[in-house]
Amino acid sequence: MGATGQDIGSGRNNTQTIVLNCSESGAAKKTDEYTDGFYTDWFLVSSKEALEFRKYRAQISYVRNYLWTSTEYSSDGAYTLRMDNSSLSNYGKINSLNFRPIRAIKYNKGIPTINIPSISNVTGNEATVSADITSQGASSVAERGFVWGLNPNPTINNSKLVVGSGSGEFSGQITGLNSITKYYVRAYAINNIMVQISIQEEALF
Repeated sequence: MGATGQDIGSGRNNTQTIVLNCSESGAAKKTDEYTDGFYTDWFLVSSKEALEFRKYRAQISYVRNYLWTSTEYSSDGAYTLRMDNSSLSNYGKINSLNFRPIRAIKYNKGIPTINIPSISNVTGNEATVSADITSQGASSVAERGFVWGLNPNPTINNSKLVVGSGSGEFSGQITGLNSITKYYVRAYAINNIMVQISIQEEALF
């Protein structure tokens, strides 16, 4: 079926893949249809998301021992998590087990780490910006670059310059700036977990 993602951030895609390709009303479809009266964006955890979920089972009073995940093991089996000892194993899809819809997984180790960008070679309407991604987090950085604007804390919805992917040092040329104007610049990185944006730097152009 193709719902084989195991990493943090894979559960939502796994769930949608199962819903689109399976006509039976199993755990993924019931999760997709679930609503608490406010939210409808629930999904079934992937295998590694299930391990993170297990850490907080006491806080949410989850007392069941076995948990379905959205990660397929084979055409007729999927990974299940045993809550008492954190072991993952293959279990036949024809069996009935507990599942828990979730909306997000908090996993700070998965976030990329970026330093404050530096600004150089300012020449009226353009400048060179540089930054360093010291850690990609739990998955590879698929996109990195810089964002800037006239107001503090610009986001990827502001002016954006994409500078490749991966970790390490990178730089780019920002153009089309207005002279005698203060701009705020931040570096960003996107992996499968989230968009991470650095502390801003500011400069008068």
